[in-house]
Amino acid sequence: MDAHYIQSKSLQPSANYRMQIRSKPIMIYYFLDPLCNECWLTESHIKKMIIEYGPYIQIRPVISHIFNECHTSEKLIQSPKIDLWNKYYVLISIKAATLQGNQAGQEYLRHIQQSIILHYEQLQISNRLLLDRLIDQAAKKANLDIIEFYYDLASDVAKKALRSDLHLKNEMDVQQYPTFVFFSKYIDEYGIKVSGIQPYETYEYILREMMQSDLLEQNKPSLIETFQYFKRLLTEEIAFIYDYPLKEAERQIKKLQLKQMVKKIEVNGFDLWEYCG
Repeated sequence: MDAHYIQSKSLQPSANYRMQIRSKPIMIYYFLDPLCNECWLTESHIKKMIIEYGPYIQIRPVISHIFNECHTSEKLIQSPKIDLWNKYYVLISIKAATLQGNQAGQEYLRHIQQSIILHYEQLQISNRLLLDRLIDQAAKKANLDIIEFYYDLASDVAKKALRSDLHLKNEMDVQQYPTFVFFSKYIDEYGIKVSGIQPYETYEYILREMMQSDLLEQNKPSLIETFQYFKRLLTEEIAFIYDYPLKEAERQIKKLQLKQMVKKIEVNGFDLWEYCG
């Protein structure tokens, strides 16, 4: 495990992270590039953490862009090569959504990531009109206040929020995406930074260590309840979240498909399932 300790005292003047750890004991800063392949793959880890340890953790996405190549031996969903201006527009839209609350920001982030991946082919060329439509659809699916969203998108507030994320990235010396930084209200001296895709057990181990007590895994919701929360799931994600063999995940999804509760969308060789409610 490539883990590093971060002294918390050096973060207090500008990050103010401890003010955010009020109702839940663990704060996880999730540093990501929303168009990075590894960050897409890490979504299954995040979803599983939310399902299993939601009462204990608060996840705060921190977005920016690192100009390096993403490498992994895992099967990838390819990300479109969006030009820098449109990529900046995506980043600003995420911060505008987050101004309506961290939960709203995460919901919007999830929808815009999925929408961009779904329109991979069209976005290989610069297509601002399509991107505008995807951003609008993601905002509506995330149940944002649309008027407020577009007001924030055009204001300096979202730009300042993005600059704050970039400052936090530099402050924590993040050099790779994804990177997770864990802080606990039980440990004042340091946080733990983990870079790159790690086995899910690595994150579980850190959570248990930082809680300094037994971390009770929650009973998993039904599959349809998980769809109602996340809206779209890959077959591989369902197998990962529920510890199913892939064939069993496919069987469970087929049950919901026959009831017309989910529908299939093929994307880059993967089966993405969307909740029909």
